[in-house]
Amino acid sequence: MIVKKGFPEKIPHPTIKHLICRSIGIRNLPYNSGADKVAESGFGLGIPLSPVQRIILRCVSASADGTGVLSLDIRGDADYEIFRNLLGLNNLPVRLWLPSDAEIIENNGTMEVVFHSPITLLLCVAGRRSGKTTIASILMASLARRVLKDREFLKDIPVLNDSIISLLNVACDTFQARILFKMLIDNLVKLGLLTKNSFPAERVQIGRLLLESLSSSSRSSRGRTACGICFDEFAHFQRTNGPLSDQAVWTALTPSLATFGKKSLAVIATSPAGQSGVVWELFEQRGNRPGMLTIQTPTWVMNPIISREQLDNEFQRDENLARQEYGAEFLAPHGQFINPDDIEICIQANVPPAPKNTGYHIHVDLGLKHDATAIALGYMDTRDGDQWRIVIEHVDIIKAESGQVLNAGEIETRILRLAEGKKISGITFDQHQSAYLIERLKSHGYNATEFPATSKSNQQVFSFLRDLITSGRIVLPDNRLLIDELGSLECTITSWGFRVQARYGCNDDSADAVAVCAWFLGQNASSASTWSDFFSEINRKAD
Repeated sequence: MIVKKGFPEKIPHPTIKHLICRSIGIRNLPYNSGADKVAESGFGLGIPLSPVQRIILRCVSASADGTGVLSLDIRGDADYEIFRNLLGLNNLPVRLWLPSDAEIIENNGTMEVVFHSPITLLLCVAGRRSGKTTIASILMASLARRVLKDREFLKDIPVLNDSIISLLNVACDTFQARILFKMLIDNLVKLGLLTKNSFPAERVQIGRLLLESLSSSSRSSRGRTACGICFDEFAHFQRTNGPLSDQAVWTALTPSLATFGKKSLAVIATSPAGQSGVVWELFEQRGNRPGMLTIQTPTWVMNPIISREQLDNEFQRDENLARQEYGAEFLAPHGQFINPDDIEICIQANVPPAPKNTGYHIHVDLGLKHDATAIALGYMDTRDGDQWRIVIEHVDIIKAESGQVLNAGEIETRILRLAEGKKISGITFDQHQSAYLIERLKSHGYNATEFPATSKSNQQVFSFLRDLITSGRIVLPDNRLLIDELGSLECTITSWGFRVQARYGCNDDSADAVAVCAWFLGQNASSASTWSDFFSEINRKAD
């Protein structure tokens, strides 16, 4: 960002038509009107905006108005001081970062922001109930309006006259994806681009424009020619190496915007979730990346209707969660979820065999394609009375050859081999593609069931595993892959509590299999610590 005193020699002036639209609005709002005018005009969406919301939309709109040297003129208007506050020019924390090639020009109490290239990426990190989803829906609706009505918008875009243009909404789950999709559809009805009827929750086509709502899978989202993409709550996507991870989805989708180039727009609207993942990596580039507008703002700054005092109960209930969810702070545990030194203490080169008639449990973290299958076998050792411990006797990992699919028969054979001669109390699978193997093992007389992987179960099994390791109540085999995976686990605060997974670039298949296996074996055991204890420990280390 470049700050200058005085004005540049040549600043293109808006047309008279544009000035009239800015000041009073007209019944036929021009199709190239900015998103801020589309939002606030009574002939557009008629949505009242907060000052911060308006500034965000004005920045995006001004950067794309096609006037050559792009400028935002806020001289003499009510947004002036708020804009200065967001930029940190009034000795306040910086909350808004302009693209690296933008210029701020101040002179005698007036200000202009000159954009030398369009904003193609808006990173909006904001607290809950701040209206970030409203901003995303306005930008996507405004973009859809231009694609359908503004003939100049498609000029010089290399697409065939009958080709389909996509506008994508991607979220971490189907329910979340539908929230923004419904808001977008409602906006398009208000703009007269759709008639008021019931619409499918995932897919609507208007002429050549296809609006799609997608869950977070890189496999189902490739191959589009897109003018706009909204990544809803993107910080809360998975961060492993699989097709559901934030990195995989980002890598799969962003090339879809290449055809539209500087006329495309990607919007990331999210609350933060720790200092890792695509959102954090982009946030670290704030102010240094061309074409990216970044804002990080607490709920009460973006939406002044909600005061900080109104959220006191949330901060008293769980300060760390509230700081993330409402304060929009990037919080992360300091260090790893499990101390590597604690892991090493639990490792035994020669895992003791179980006494006769001891019940074993097997858990299978199944991955047939683009992933690995991990199998953990363990038992509860009660030979020392109250000093029980869980023993993970064996961990097996099966990987497919590059581009190949694992053979379910091979996995079945491995499980039967591990179970041979042992008293198996249960065999559990995660819910992905496991129905066939469950039925096969039932035919062999085993109690095989599905264990759904949910946010709640993730907290339960990994909290219990950490308790076992820190208290020394688990014996782990000397398996370097397992040790590395346990050491790579990181924890992220979420709106429902927390989530544990491998940091980006690592895997957690073996760690997951061991965690679920141990949890089933120790359901009746009392855990040695709680999540609040863990966070207290983290904060003490930070101090």
